[in-house]
Amino acid sequence: MCKIPWTTVSVLLVGVGLGAAVTAVGGPFVPRTAEMRMPDEARSLEGIRSIRLEIGEVAPDLDILGLEESEIRGMWRAQLEKVDVEITEDRKAPLMTLIVSGGVEPDAPEIIGFVFLSELEQEVQFPRLNRSLEVPTYTKFFLGIETRGRAADLAKEGMNQLIQDFCQTSRIANRKHSK
Repeated sequence: MCKIPWTTVSVLLVGVGLGAAVTAVGGPFVPRTAEMRMPDEARSLEGIRSIRLEIGEVAPDLDILGLEESEIRGMWRAQLEKVDVEITEDRKAPLMTLIVSGGVEPDAPEIIGFVFLSELEQEVQFPRLNRSLEVPTYTKFFLGIETRGRAADLAKEGMNQLIQDFCQTSRIANRKHSK
C-alpha cells in the first residue's frame, strides 16, 4: 500500500479550496454581457437568413468516405432549416465554401487522412479603404486520420460537426438579433 504524506494531501486540499473560492468570488467582478463573450466571427453570422453553398470536388482517394456532393448538400440543407437559414442561388447572399481534401498515405495504405474546411465569405465594409470587400468571416475545419474501415463513419461525424457548429453559432448570434 502506498502512503501519501499528510502535507501533500493538505497542500492539495488547500489548492482545490482556494481555486473554488477564487472561481466562486471571481464571477461578479468580471463583466459578462452576451456581446462581450461572443467572438466577432460568431457575431458576423447575425441576421444571415440565406447562404450560397459551394462544395469543392472530393479528391478521388477520398471516395471511400462515401460523401457525395448531393449527400453533403442534403446534410447542410437539413441542419440549416432548423435555424431558419436557407440555401439559395442569390449572388448577394454570403457564400459558404466547403473544401474536402486529403488522401491515402502510400507508406501506410490502410490509413486515410482528410480535412473538411468550411468558410463563409460575405461583404464587409472597410472604412479605412472606403469600400467593401468579400472576405471570410467564419472559418472552421475538421481533421480526420483513420483506418479505411472506420474512415467513412468519422467523415460523416466530422461533416455533421462542422454543420452543427455553424448552426449553433448562427442560432446564438441570432438570439440577440431576434430581440
